[in-house]
Amino acid sequence: MEGIKRKNKSHFFISARHREEDCIRHLHPSLEIVLVTDGILTMEVGEREYRITPGYGVFVPPFRAHLFRSSFGNRYHVLEFSGELVPYFFHYIGAHEPTSHIFPVSAEGAALAARLPDSIDSEDHMAIQAVLAPLCYEISEKCGFLPCEGRDNDTCRRVVTYMCANFEEPLTLSSVARAVGIHPVTLSKLLVAELGVHFHSYLQYLRSSHALRLILSGDATLSEICYRSGFGSIRSFNRAFRTVYGKSPSDCRKNNTL
Repeated sequence: MEGIKRKNKSHFFISARHREEDCIRHLHPSLEIVLVTDGILTMEVGEREYRITPGYGVFVPPFRAHLFRSSFGNRYHVLEFSGELVPYFFHYIGAHEPTSHIFPVSAEGAALAARLPDSIDSEDHMAIQAVLAPLCYEISEKCGFLPCEGRDNDTCRRVVTYMCANFEEPLTLSSVARAVGIHPVTLSKLLVAELGVHFHSYLQYLRSSHALRLILSGDATLSEICYRSGFGSIRSFNRAFRTVYGKSPSDCRKNNTL
């Protein structure tokens, strides 16, 4: 279970390259930078929609709902990471809101990101920070941040944080509601209001997204990945993965890409 437990480390980091991938609306406690390298990627971040072309990136703050719609030939690089890896920037965005989530990526920033391997929670924190720090500086300079007050639903934060940390367990609507101290009906309505999806759909997204990362960056078998991602059977794994990503885990493993 070591591979799955890595997501709970304070210095959480993921580097993953994708091709022509759509993804349902979701959110998480980590920060995310999306760098487009080919074609056009459409993203919705909160209430805003962006069409991102090569040479541009998108910054997604923690607990901000977003989705992906990819065009033919599109490729993009996702960096997802905990605030502990960029503490000054993390503190800054806690009190500031970007006027735009899209930013031009400098040649230097793109070159640094290109050197990163596809990996889950690399132990080489100095190398990771050497890439993230310049990118976060570019974001702080180019996304037009303005001071703001608390904007996020604290209950939603607690729900998402709990589900992201425990999705490999046999979670139910009732068990999550009990863990965060709210009624199951309240939890169900909260996820629909914040994400536009129901509890089961969001849980399947969390499990499928982790399975995808294991497929792209490791040598585990699909059966091992299935159970390490919280699925109860290969059948449920295949069904959920296809719902989220539009293709089967075996197709993804065969091509080593989405």
